[in-house]
Amino acid sequence: MLERKRKLHIDRSFRLPAFLGMAMEPRVLTSSYYDTSEYLLAQYGISLRRRIERGRGVWQLTIPQGQDHVELEAAGGPGKLPATFMDLLFGVRRNQPLQLIAKLKTKRQTFRIHREQTPLADISIDQATTIQDGRRVGGFLELEVKLLSGADRDLDGITETLISAGARTKAFRPQLCQALGLPYPREPQPIDQASPPAEQLRRMLSNHVLHMLKNDPATRLGQDPEPLHQMRVATRRFRAQLQAVRTVLDADWVQSVRARVRWLGCLLGQVRDFDVMLATLREELEQLPESEQQASVHLLAQLEQDRAQAHDQLLDGLRSEDYLRLLDEMDTVFHGLPLREEPISFHTLAAQAFLKLRKAMKALPPHPSDTDWHRIRIRTKKARYIAELAAPTAGPGVSRFLTRAKKLQDLLGAYQDSVVIEQYLRRLSKNTRRFPVVFVLGQLVARFQMRRVELSQMVPSCWAKLKRCGKRVWLTALPTLTLVG
Repeated sequence: MLERKRKLHIDRSFRLPAFLGMAMEPRVLTSSYYDTSEYLLAQYGISLRRRIERGRGVWQLTIPQGQDHVELEAAGGPGKLPATFMDLLFGVRRNQPLQLIAKLKTKRQTFRIHREQTPLADISIDQATTIQDGRRVGGFLELEVKLLSGADRDLDGITETLISAGARTKAFRPQLCQALGLPYPREPQPIDQASPPAEQLRRMLSNHVLHMLKNDPATRLGQDPEPLHQMRVATRRFRAQLQAVRTVLDADWVQSVRARVRWLGCLLGQVRDFDVMLATLREELEQLPESEQQASVHLLAQLEQDRAQAHDQLLDGLRSEDYLRLLDEMDTVFHGLPLREEPISFHTLAAQAFLKLRKAMKALPPHPSDTDWHRIRIRTKKARYIAELAAPTAGPGVSRFLTRAKKLQDLLGAYQDSVVIEQYLRRLSKNTRRFPVVFVLGQLVARFQMRRVELSQMVPSCWAKLKRCGKRVWLTALPTLTLVG
């Protein structure tokens, strides 16, 4: 269940406005929190606990999903962690055992707000006591607003009212992190312009690994396509930038890591393609006349079935020893890169990537094929990701270059999506004999062919802006950085 909530600081003098909600029966919750000895779950914003209320126990797992959190529940006694939760946590915890970290005893007073007869939100005031090794070691007060229905603007309005009454804003932190003073979440490392280039590279690569692992549990869960997309983007950036600096790193390590990242990227990409197809085709099919809606139901059902098979293949990969070995190899970037003593310039790498893109654009035939545009998309993506390496020290023009490179990449990405969708529709058409379905597939194929024509006509102007910007940023004399340990 996706949670929409806000947490606020309060002290003992805080009083809830009398008109804001109806008091509900007080509750006493005893929560046993589990994590690895290194608090790996907490580092990635995950909470695992067994909560007991009035003698009834339930396991609860909270994982990040974008800016929100998903809370899952599973039955089970205290002796064994739910298998479904262990599977979702496989990548984050690796093979490390989960153990009891702390207990929190919480006295909760909740006030429910209604809109007409419908519950809108719960305001809960928690007084938590932390217990470790049977001793009270701390405690805190916290106010939480949890939206039960309505829109985000309702949550914003209630929050503003509480702030006016004396509550203070705070960043979301799980109660375990507050109780034990743990950092939350594991933050991306800032790129310091004054640090050596090798350290800048290490931090950038480590941030990609953090982003990948943060989205790992929600990708396994599969309720929302965005975490999978973000996980795939992180792997693509990692692989592109590693490829760019491969000459200054240990060759065996680079070869092994890149091969496994490519393998993971392919598994993620297969599911992502189906997510894009589902979103795009749902929009297209809504425009069909009512007489053809039944055929669209058949098409979407087949697409969802194929997507489920691709997601199962992804899960098999994410449960494998190959994935664990990849994570172990990626851990290197948190401690230090296996460098050779060879100089390199981020600016030069970015300039070379831009020149390769410019050369590829010049070599395009008068009527580029789908394969031609796909190659340009890959060149654009590499130029963009490698430019990110130089961005911290290359001047203000790089930001404009990255923005325009993203626009071209998105444009060519939409073109490639149309290619993939058309290929899928043609395969379906060959394997079905139901005329209404074949008729609808034919209409969709024609639409995506026309869409590709329109998108290709937009490329020249988009490229012209990127080319001018690239010349100014990369092909003029700027200070270069040398990669040394």
